[in-house]
This record gives sequence, structure tokens and C-alpha cells, in this order.
Amino acid sequence: MHQQRKALRAGELEERRKTLLDLPEAGMVWEPGEEAGENKLAALRSYRRATGHLAPRQDAVWGEGEAMVPIGQHMANLRRKGAKNGLGKDPERAAVRAAQLTAIDPGWDCPWPLDWQRHYRVLADLVDADGSLPEIQPGVLMDGDNIDKWLQRQKQPGTWAQLSAEQQDRLSRLGVTPLETPSPAPAATPSTKGPEQDAAGIPARPGRPRAVGGAGRLEPGSTARAR
Repeated sequence: MHQQRKALRAGELEERRKTLLDLPEAGMVWEPGEEAGENKLAALRSYRRATGHLAPRQDAVWGEGEAMVPIGQHMANLRRKGAKNGLGKDPERAAVRAAQLTAIDPGWDCPWPLDWQRHYRVLADLVDADGSLPEIQPGVLMDGDNIDKWLQRQKQPGTWAQLSAEQQDRLSRLGVTPLETPSPAPAATPSTKGPEQDAAGIPARPGRPRAVGGAGRLEPGSTARAR
């Protein structure tokens, strides 16, 4: 790269060679100061091809040997907003970086946590491969994530209600729906009779015989009054 830069500055680099070096797959960086950024982009492209997403764990690393990149922390930094914008303070440069990342993975800057995006992408890839979401046994781990535990949590009515409309729509398209909320138990209907009412519905009073089974039948030991 140093030799090609030197030849370009000296006007000795043939145009056809510069055209070839400018192709995206060549990975040529004409300005040395941008080389570190290009190396990170190359690592992100490699990670995306291998996993299907740019939603790594924050402690994830990627690469081999001395080329290992703390890709999880790097993505966390790139997604920072506000005064410490991860794409830089220069608006034009930030727009270029955002476009580069979007070209690698349109979901790199999703409005929800990367942890949610990573689990969702795993399920989406399973649907793409099988045509429908397969049954996932409890305890199944993919890249260290307990997929079944996460999926069951999304189905809980309380969790589902906290998801954005777009998150709900994405899960629904995978065939994931929330569990039904159990119906509340019916309220007990208060009795219209007091505990001390007789068969005729007349409250019993001390010393008054109570009818059993009919107005003409009295409890044993009671005395009927003459009319």
C-alpha cells in the first residue's frame, strides 16, 4: 500500500491500476490515517458474513492473532449518540461512516438493544433456513445465548407489551405470538339468603321453630302453635 500511495503522489501509477485498487474488494486505503478505520470495517464485514448480524456481545472479539478486534466494544462505541457520537463530530464524515456500516448490515443501528437484535437475528436465520421456526429445546445455546429462554420471555404478555410495534411485527412474521393472559376467576355471587333463613326465606329467630322441607314440617322437638 505504501508503494502504491508513493506512486500515486509521484504521478507514476497507471490509471488502470488505480481503477482496480479503487474497487471495494481491493481494500485499498489511499490515506494512511484512514487505514485503522478500514481495518475495523474489514473486521465488521467478516463478522457479519460469519454470524449474519452486527449485534455482538459487548465482550466479543473477532479475528486471528494480532489482528483480533474487540468488535463488541467497537460496535457499542459506534452506536453512541449525543455529545460522544460514535461516528465522530464531523457531520459529513459521520454520514459516510453510517453509510458504510449500513452497507454491511442495515440493522447495525437498530433502535433497540443489540442483545435483542442478536437473538432475533438467530431466529430469523433459522426461519430462513427451515421455512418456519423449528421447535427449540430448553437450554439450547447459540454463540453463548440461551435462545429458548429468550424466546419464552418475549412471549410473556408483560414483556410483549413493552416491545415496540416494529419488534412485535418482526416476531409475528417469524410465527412468534404472545401467550394468552389467563382469564380472571369469576367473582362469587353473594347469596340472597342469610345464614339463618329457613326454607321459606324467613329469618329464623330464637325460640321460633324452623320449617324443614315444607311449611307443614317442623324440626323434632318443636311445638306448633294453634292457629
